[in-house]
Amino acid sequence: MASTFVGRDRELEAIADLGRPAGHADRALAVLVTGEPGIGKSRLLAEGRTRLAGLRQIQVVGYEPERRVPLAAARELLRELDALPSDLSAWTTALEPLQIFEAAYRGFESLGPALLIIDDVQWVDERSLALCHYLIRASLGGERVTGVLAAGRHGQAMATFISSIGTVLAGSGRVEVLELEPLGRDAGVQLVHELWADAGAQAPELWQRAAGSPYWLEVLANGRGIEGSGRSRRQRAGSMDADASALLGILAAAGRPESSERLADVARWNHERTAYAIEQLTNAGVAVAAAGVVAFSHDLVRAGAESEVRPDVLREIHARWAALLENAASDTDDVALLRAALEHRVAAGLDAIGLAVRVAGSPRRRWLGDDGVAFLASIADAGSVDAPAILLLQQRIATLAAETGAHDLALERWSRLADDLPDPVARTDAVIAAGRSAAELRHRDEARFLVERARLGPLTVIQVVELDALDAHVSVWLEHHGSDGWAIAARAVEGGRRLAATAGGVERLDERARRAYLEAHEIAFESAIQADASEDVVRLTDDLIAASRGSGDATYLRALYLAGVAQDMAGATRASALRFRHVWTEARERFLPSIAVDAGYFLVQKLLQLGELDDGTRVLEETLELARRIGDFGRFRARSRMTPWELAFLQGRRREAIDGILAGLADQPDPHHRIAFHQAMALWLARLEGPSAAVDVAKHLRAGRGHAAEAHCPRCRLGLEIAAAEALVRAGEPVASRRTIDAWDTERADPIPSDRVWRRWVDGLLSAAEGRTSEAIEHLTAAASAADRLDTRLDAELIRLDRARVMVDVDRSASAQAFREIAVRTTAMGATSYARLAERGLRGLGVRTWRRGTTEPEEGMNRLSPREREVARLVASGATNPEIAAALFLSRKTVERHVSNVLAKLDVRNRAELAGRFVSRNEGAAR
Repeated sequence: MASTFVGRDRELEAIADLGRPAGHADRALAVLVTGEPGIGKSRLLAEGRTRLAGLRQIQVVGYEPERRVPLAAARELLRELDALPSDLSAWTTALEPLQIFEAAYRGFESLGPALLIIDDVQWVDERSLALCHYLIRASLGGERVTGVLAAGRHGQAMATFISSIGTVLAGSGRVEVLELEPLGRDAGVQLVHELWADAGAQAPELWQRAAGSPYWLEVLANGRGIEGSGRSRRQRAGSMDADASALLGILAAAGRPESSERLADVARWNHERTAYAIEQLTNAGVAVAAAGVVAFSHDLVRAGAESEVRPDVLREIHARWAALLENAASDTDDVALLRAALEHRVAAGLDAIGLAVRVAGSPRRRWLGDDGVAFLASIADAGSVDAPAILLLQQRIATLAAETGAHDLALERWSRLADDLPDPVARTDAVIAAGRSAAELRHRDEARFLVERARLGPLTVIQVVELDALDAHVSVWLEHHGSDGWAIAARAVEGGRRLAATAGGVERLDERARRAYLEAHEIAFESAIQADASEDVVRLTDDLIAASRGSGDATYLRALYLAGVAQDMAGATRASALRFRHVWTEARERFLPSIAVDAGYFLVQKLLQLGELDDGTRVLEETLELARRIGDFGRFRARSRMTPWELAFLQGRRREAIDGILAGLADQPDPHHRIAFHQAMALWLARLEGPSAAVDVAKHLRAGRGHAAEAHCPRCRLGLEIAAAEALVRAGEPVASRRTIDAWDTERADPIPSDRVWRRWVDGLLSAAEGRTSEAIEHLTAAASAADRLDTRLDAELIRLDRARVMVDVDRSASAQAFREIAVRTTAMGATSYARLAERGLRGLGVRTWRRGTTEPEEGMNRLSPREREVARLVASGATNPEIAAALFLSRKTVERHVSNVLAKLDVRNRAELAGRFVSRNEGAAR
C-alpha cells in the first residue's frame, strides 16, 4: 500500500544525521523509531533509506509468527553477508551461534561504512537480535562505525531494545529515540489529496476519522471514504474470488513473505491458478509481489486477514505448513525450518512431541537460544510426566540448556529427571549432568552433594570416568583443594585410558566415551599446571591432541592451544609462540572466536617476552576487539589477562596500566585471577618506581597472599612468592625478600625453566642489596644469559639493566656503555619504560641524555604503524580526536588508543610536543 510521503520533517532530519561522516560531533549513531501500529514506522524507515541511498544498507525484518524461529529475521542479512557456507557439512557438526556471528561480522566489516536497518523489532527473533547487537558492538570497536536505524511498536520488546542499544553505544555516540505521533491536520489532509484527488471537503473528515494514522488514512482514501477497516476489507474481498481469499489465509498463516512456489504447494494448486490468485490480491491492495515473493502490504492487513479465516480452516492451513517445512528440513536438519514447522504444528493443534524431540536433538540446536529452549520446555511441561517421549524431550531440553549456558534451567531439569527416570543408570546420568550445571553456576555445596549422590548409584565404566572428572573439577575450581583434585583427576585419566584400551584405541571410542576421555584429561591438565607437574602436562597434552583428532576443529584446536601452554611451561618460548600463532590464525579462519581469544592472549604474552612488542601490540588489539565482541570467559589464563596492562607499563602508559589493573581486579570472581592482578601491580610498581612505591607494593602483596590462601593453589601461590621476592628487594626490603625466597626454595625443589632464571635474577638483586657486588654481577650475568637461551629477550634486557646499575661502583665507564646499549635496544623493541630507566641510570652517572626522537625523528616515526602515522600527522596538524575519527572513518575510542600509542612510541608528553617533532622532521628534510 505504498503512497507518497508527507510530513515527518523532524524525524527525517534526525535520520539524516546517520549519513554524517563517522566521528562527526553531531552524528547520531542510532535512530530508533517507536509508535503504535499504523503510525507509519515502516514507511518512515523506507523513506529514510531512500534519502540515505549513498550508504551501503543491510536489513533485518521481523515477522510475528517467526519471532521464535532462530535467525529467521536475519535470513536475508546472512545471505547478503555470505555468512553461511553453501556446504554446511564443511563446518563443525554443531555449528555454534558465535561462529555465525563472527562470520557475519567479517562480511559486515568488508562492506565499509554501512547502515543496519531493523524493522518490526517486536517480532525479531532472539538470535537475530543477538546478531544485530554483536554487529553493532563489534563495529564500534573496530576501524569503522556502523549506523543503526530501527523501528518497532510500543511495548516491552522495543523498550528493552532501546535500553540495550543505549548501553552498547554509551560513550560512543548519540542515540536518537523518535516517538511517532499521528500526522497533523495539514499533513493528513495532504496525504488524502495525494491518494484521492477528488476528496475535496471530505479530506479533513477522513483525517479526523483516521485519528491521524497514515495507515488508516490510506485505507479510507483508497476506499473513497468507506468507514471502518472491516467494511473496507470486506469490499476489497468482494472483488476477489474464492481462490484469492483462500490464498490470503495461507499467506496469513505463513506470517512472512513467501515464494509463490511454496504458496502453491500449500494450496495444492498449479502455477497458473496460484499466479491468478496472487494477481487478485495485489490488485486489491492487500498484498505486494516482487521477484516471485508475495507479502502483505501491511502488518495490520495480515492480522485482519488471519482473523477472518475460520478456526478449523486456519488449523488445516497450519498443518499443511508444518508438513511442508518439516519435509523441507528432512535432509538438512535445518533447525530454523524445524522450529517453524513446530510452531505450525502447535497452531494446528497437532501432537508436537515427536517434532519437539527432533528439534531439541538437531545438530544445530544451539541456534535456538533461550526463547527456543523455553518454547520446547512449555511443550514438554504440557505432556504426561512419565511418558517415554516426554522424558526423552526433557532430557534433550536439559542437555540443550546446558549447551547454551542456561545452567539454572539445566540444573532444574536434570534434578527433576534424576527422580522421574525409571532406569537407575539414566538417573545417575541425570545426577552427573545436574552436578556439571551446579559446578558451572559455582554452587559449590550443591555440586558436592550431587557428586556424592551419584556415587551411591550403580555406575557404568563411562559414568565412573565422567564422575571422577566432575569431582576433580569441583575440588580444584570450587573447593580449591588442588592436591585432592589432582589425585581424583589422575584416577579419571586412568579410567579414560581403560576405556580407550577396551575399545581398541582412542580413535575407536564412541562420542560419549571420547568426551569423557577428553574431560578427564583436561581437568588433569589443569590440575597438573597448578601442581607444576611439567612431565605430566606434556604427557596429557600429547594424549589430548591424539584424542581430539576427528572430533571437530574446536576440540582439536583447543588441544593444540593446551599444548602451547605446556611448551611455555617447559621454557620453549619461541616454539610456544609459534603454536599459539597457529591456533590463533586457524581459530579465526574457522570462526571459532573463543579459542582465538585464548590463543591470542597467550601469543601476545610470548611476543612480549621475545621482545616483539609491535607485533604483540597488533595481535593484542585484534584479540581485545574479539574478546569485546564475544565476551572474555577464559578460565585458565589469569596470568595472560595481565598482558594488556604489562604492555601499557612497558610502553610508558603507567596511568592507563594502573587503572586497567584496578578495574579488572574489581571484576574478578575467582581468587586465582585476583592473585595475578595484585602480583602484576606489585611487580611493576617495584620495577619502575623502586623504594618510593614500597607502601603500595606491600599492600598488593598482602592482598595477593590472602587470595592465594583462599585459592589453595600451589602454582599461583609460589608464582606470587617469587614475584614478591623480586618486588620486595626493589622496594628496599631485602630482609623480607630473603625470607620470602628462602621459603620459596623449600617448596620449589625443581623449578620450571623460567622460574630458574627468575630465581638467579633474585639472587643477583639480593646480593647487590646486601653489598656483595661481585656475586651480584655474576648472578645477573648468568641470569641474562639463561634468559637469552629461553628467548625471553625482554627479561634479559631488564636483568642487564640491573647489572648495569650494580656495575656503577665497579666500572663507571662500562656501566654507562651498558646503559646506552640497553636504551638503544629497548627503544627499538618499543619498551619505552625500560629505555627511560636506562636513561635515568645515565643521568645518575652525570651523563647528559636527550630525547632521541627529537633529534632523530625518522627513528621514532619508523616505529609507528601505517595507521599510527596517519593519526600522528593529523594530530600534528592540529586536528581534534573527533576530526581525526571523521577523516579516517574510525571510532573515537580507536583514535584515543592510537594517539596514546603514538605519544608513547615517540616519547613525547603531549600533542604540542608531537607537533614540534613534525616541524623538526620537516625542517630536516628541507635541508
